[in-house]
Amino acid sequence: MIPLEEALEATLRRLGLAEPLVMMTIARDWERIAGPRWAEQATPIYLREGTLVVEAKDRRGVGFLRYAVAELRQRLVDEFGADTIKGVELRPPSRRAETPALSRESPAQAGTELGKQPPFR
Repeated sequence: MIPLEEALEATLRRLGLAEPLVMMTIARDWERIAGPRWAEQATPIYLREGTLVVEAKDRRGVGFLRYAVAELRQRLVDEFGADTIKGVELRPPSRRAETPALSRESPAQAGTELGKQPPFR
């Protein structure tokens, strides 16, 4: 019988995610590995062929984080080695990540300008 960890790793490798244990460690220990600046402003998404793809939490942080990509890569190399980590790709947030949750309140209930207007007659 194959241990679960080996089976999971083999399955993930077949899906093109060759470094599953490294990615699990990055996700679990993101703040310690990346540091507070990265942990507050970005999320690791996946690791493929040695490149860690990281998504910024908002568009304002993208420009700031671009200047720190080399620092993040070095922290990852220090943790996992240059054979495992070859680069970092920073992506802007997906639209769904930036879209505010829709309120279930009507404009009248929310007290907006529309709710303050008198009804039409």
